[in-house]
Amino acid sequence: MNAVDRLYGKAESLDDFCRKVQFINYDSYRAMFESWNSRLWGNTSGVLLWMSHPAWPSMVWQTYDYYLEPTAAYFGARKACEPLHIMYNAHTRKVQVVNITPVTHCDMEALIETIDMRGRVIRTDSLWVDAYADATTDVAAVRMPDSLSVGYLRLRLYERGYLRSDNFYVQAASPECYSALKHLPVTRLTLREKFSRQGDTWHGQLTVTNTSDTPTLMIRLCLKGDDGEQILPVVYSDNYFALMPGESRDVTVEFADEDRRDSQPHIEVSAFNGKAE
Repeated sequence: MNAVDRLYGKAESLDDFCRKVQFINYDSYRAMFESWNSRLWGNTSGVLLWMSHPAWPSMVWQTYDYYLEPTAAYFGARKACEPLHIMYNAHTRKVQVVNITPVTHCDMEALIETIDMRGRVIRTDSLWVDAYADATTDVAAVRMPDSLSVGYLRLRLYERGYLRSDNFYVQAASPECYSALKHLPVTRLTLREKFSRQGDTWHGQLTVTNTSDTPTLMIRLCLKGDDGEQILPVVYSDNYFALMPGESRDVTVEFADEDRRDSQPHIEVSAFNGKAE
């Protein structure tokens, strides 16, 4: 609660608290794994989570909760643990590529974008990097402009034009500066969804689009039935992500329905500063 109050401002409601604490969940779990991978095999070989999930309803220490919903912590850990991963080392202030596969990937393009809080691209750098097998490779030093109290760092890694990894960080001049995010306008999101059923398994194809001229942060997808009840457990290909103005993200959803209920599934979309139309 102290972290929420200090970073994002005192929560005005339980829903507001949950939106803000998911920011902390995502960043904390991603940082745990990225910090180890930044020194891959240099006296570090991995991370052991004392508790991946609780045996009771809880707000902390869980990658999925008591009700089997994957939290933002799950997606932060999953992002950091990509076999081929581009990341920002907050300690050295360098962009790095982590390759935990046994194969060296040569001539990869690292795209580094510095973006202000309202979504305007301040600087773009494109660099070529060889990602050596079982190693972490430095790409470039990055520093947020002094003129930005809050901004974003977006990283993308391409191999022969194919996107292999992407990452997104909210950066602030000091911890207290994160509270400026509460002044972001409420954005508009549109959703296209298509569900099909094969036996006892439902498959969903989703496209989420930010139709506003402001970034939308921490977009959360929540699977529900037509009775309004949340459907769990469920597997999302992605969740708790950001979209810049005009951007879209394709996501797949899969869940088992062994009871063969006739309830038609649909996705409820919310965000730190957005809502679905």
